[in-house]
Amino acid sequence: MADCSLSMKNLRSADKNVLNRRRAVEDGGAKSAVKEARSKLSGNDEIAVDWQPDMLVMFARNYTAALFISLLLIVSASLALILAHGLPLFVAVGWISIQFATHALMINICRRICDDDVKELNVRRRRQQILFLCFIIGLNWTGLIGYLAFTGSSVVFGPILFGFLLIYVAKFAQIGPSVRHSAVAACLLPVIAFSAALAVEASIVNVIMALILPGAMGFVIATADRLMASHKRDMELKVEKDALITGLETARVMSEAARTQAEEANLAKSRFLAAMSHELRTPLNAILGFSEVMSKEMLGPIENENYLDYAKDIHNSGSHLLSLINEILDLSRIEAGRYQLREDQVYLHEIAHDALHMIEMRAKGKDLELVTLLQPDLPRIWADEKAIRQILLNLLSNAVKFTPKGGRIELRLGWTATGGQYFSVTDNGPGIPEDEIAVVLSPFGQGSIAIDNAEAGTGLGLPIVRAMVKLHDGQFDLKSELRKGTTVTVMLPAKRVMQDMPAYAETDGRQKLAQKNARIMNVGNAPKTPTPMPEAQEAVRADAASDQMRSRMDRIVGGKTKG
Repeated sequence: MADCSLSMKNLRSADKNVLNRRRAVEDGGAKSAVKEARSKLSGNDEIAVDWQPDMLVMFARNYTAALFISLLLIVSASLALILAHGLPLFVAVGWISIQFATHALMINICRRICDDDVKELNVRRRRQQILFLCFIIGLNWTGLIGYLAFTGSSVVFGPILFGFLLIYVAKFAQIGPSVRHSAVAACLLPVIAFSAALAVEASIVNVIMALILPGAMGFVIATADRLMASHKRDMELKVEKDALITGLETARVMSEAARTQAEEANLAKSRFLAAMSHELRTPLNAILGFSEVMSKEMLGPIENENYLDYAKDIHNSGSHLLSLINEILDLSRIEAGRYQLREDQVYLHEIAHDALHMIEMRAKGKDLELVTLLQPDLPRIWADEKAIRQILLNLLSNAVKFTPKGGRIELRLGWTATGGQYFSVTDNGPGIPEDEIAVVLSPFGQGSIAIDNAEAGTGLGLPIVRAMVKLHDGQFDLKSELRKGTTVTVMLPAKRVMQDMPAYAETDGRQKLAQKNARIMNVGNAPKTPTPMPEAQEAVRADAASDQMRSRMDRIVGGKTKG
């Protein structure tokens, strides 16, 4: 017995450890998922490296779109300098040719960038080519400015070049941030050369232009960088959102697959239980029947007393196995949503009395005190009588099982604060530790301390009780204190309480019906003219008499007049 108790204790502790590990794994998985999502949202370095090919493609598209403006700027600057400053034609043609050739090379590189696959794009090589061509474009502008500075006065070409250089700097400031340092490579030398040319003739206009152009260059480039950083961040957030959506979609697909597997496993389990229940119940019925015949000696006396004890043990073991099979099937049907309630009008106190009567013999065998506290005049409830009886029997049998000899068990029935009804079972047994309540409420789970001082059980009673209470839309509450006892309360909602209607008085009903029929008959046979009152009748008679007297007098007077 000691070895058996030790093994059962180890088994309960193993169940507890499994449940705790399962919780730890679930909590750890949730924490790791949240941590991974936060790292994806906050980690920008890896995304910044991945954006370089996209930035090159953006530069190529923007540069191609601004090609017409660039060529128009070159031609306009040349014509303006030829007309206003007298720039030689060969210098203008040479400058335009170099600019067109450089832009042609840049457009060729941009087309290759757009045509190549982003994943296979050589970012470093293309970036170096773009920076080199930008430097050549800026160097060509610097050469033009140097030629004009040595061949003429800055008062003449200064205002003209100032306007064209502002447009040139603004154009590259908008295109350049996609490729870092490209705007500086294209604009720094022309701006320095122009400022130096203006410094030769230190007039107020030249000083103002020499200060405005570098400041405008810095301001425009800084503003473009900020806009590009904001645009880049928006794109990063979009990619992160797409990644999270992809992750959620992947998780949904995985959950759908897991749900399908779970449904298939549940269907296989249901088929297995249905088949096994039939295969087990058939021989169990024979075992129970034959063992009962043998234990009661229906076919003749058995001389050996040991055989009678064996027959009783066989019958008890078969009954226990049959009840275990029934509990497993009930729990599987409830979990599969196939347990149907057969609801009817039932009195809770009648079911309680039946359950107490069934459990009374076991309680007397352990010298337990059964106390029943019932509120009077409880109305009927709408519930499944078999399910409510099974709930009460499970709770009472658990209380009898875990309460030591000489203990006390209380059964309470009454009203809830919300207008429903409740019943509770309280015992003064060993109680359940707080960290083992989840194990007790799980299928096949039992508390470690209670196991040492109680009978062997299956651990399906409380899960079945809680599931059946949920089917009745009720509430299940378990409160336990170590070494003081346990209280299990089941509360049924107010919508299941049936209000008794007052009794119908048959005599009064018949009288009211006869009076109603009489009123209907009187209304149907009533005259069309109302019946006059006595005073009215006398007045009518007096008027009639006066009319008769007046007619007689008229006849007499008329007769005398004729005579």
